[in-house]
Amino acid sequence: MAAGLVFDTVSALLQHSLQGIKSLKLLNVLCLGERFAVPVATAFVLGRFYGTKGILASAGISKFVLILLLFLYVCFRRKGLPRRWEDVMFLPESFGGEESDNLYAVIRTPEDAIRESSRAHSFCLQHGADPKKAHFMALCVEEMTVNILDHAQKVGRDAVCADFRLFVSQGRICFSLRDLSDQFDPTAFYRLHLSDGPQEHLGIRMVTKMAKEIRYFSAFNSNNLIIYID
Repeated sequence: MAAGLVFDTVSALLQHSLQGIKSLKLLNVLCLGERFAVPVATAFVLGRFYGTKGILASAGISKFVLILLLFLYVCFRRKGLPRRWEDVMFLPESFGGEESDNLYAVIRTPEDAIRESSRAHSFCLQHGADPKKAHFMALCVEEMTVNILDHAQKVGRDAVCADFRLFVSQGRICFSLRDLSDQFDPTAFYRLHLSDGPQEHLGIRMVTKMAKEIRYFSAFNSNNLIIYID
């Protein structure tokens, strides 16, 4: 039973992932297999050989059998052993767009922020964004990342750094920013200091006014900010 909890956790994580990418057909199959098909089949087989003890053991063993079946399905789907995390996440081929539509960077110093700000500006222009949006994204990259380097408190021994992903497709922009530091929600910070002078917290003010949608969540000692611009 205790060992089965490990595989149960893997199954739960995969179900949340499938729900997040809206792969509902595979999600329903997985739930049906976990809740009914695999436990019943495992209990029937073990019960025939080991009686009541086998039926009790099937509660944990069925979790392992389910993950094993999923692994075999991934191998069949990939036509080989999985080599990356993406191989076992069942992401659709169109997820995240083409690699050429994405810009990635890790920022550790203000000089990195200035350099990546210029790259973001050029990247947006090359992918069809209008000059106003390109200029905004350049300011956004520099303002938000420098703000993290200046004010975030590190967690553990590693120095504070920020990494971002910029995705541009058909004029739409998605900007994802992540830093490993103490919990800090910039949107809540903006609401808290809304009455400050117009020149205070300029970067956060600019982002909240220009963005169509802003999402923030904290996970595994990281702050994650996702900004959508049309």
